[in-house]
Amino acid sequence: MKLICPIGIGKDQSDVACVVIGDSDLLDTHILTSQLQAKLVICLQPISLEFVGKAQFLELAGLVVPGVHYRDWLRVKEKNDDDFLFLLIKKFGKMEMSLEEIKSLLKWNDKKVSVTKKENANFEIETSS
Repeated sequence: MKLICPIGIGKDQSDVACVVIGDSDLLDTHILTSQLQAKLVICLQPISLEFVGKAQFLELAGLVVPGVHYRDWLRVKEKNDDDFLFLLIKKFGKMEMSLEEIKSLLKWNDKKVSVTKKENANFEIETSS
């Protein structure tokens, strides 16, 4: 499986555990726990800047989100040390995922993935196995 993220920051990572959240839960910061440390988390709902901050504090490998406000993107980008991946599935803005997109992304849960930076700031996420 492959997922192309047209906008992203961070560095390449390989053999990272992937977790999908937000299919039935409200994506609030309380969902983020130390059990997600070093994992790439795919969020199915829009998130806040506070959510990103807690993900960085807990040392997640990164977040993959539908979209984020451009102002929040700039704040994350200026504070990012490149160890944290922050990838957008769609584009800037508060993007909602369609039911079809959610079903497709749920297949990524509990997979090992590799993330590679491509040309023009695109990132490619691919299952390792």
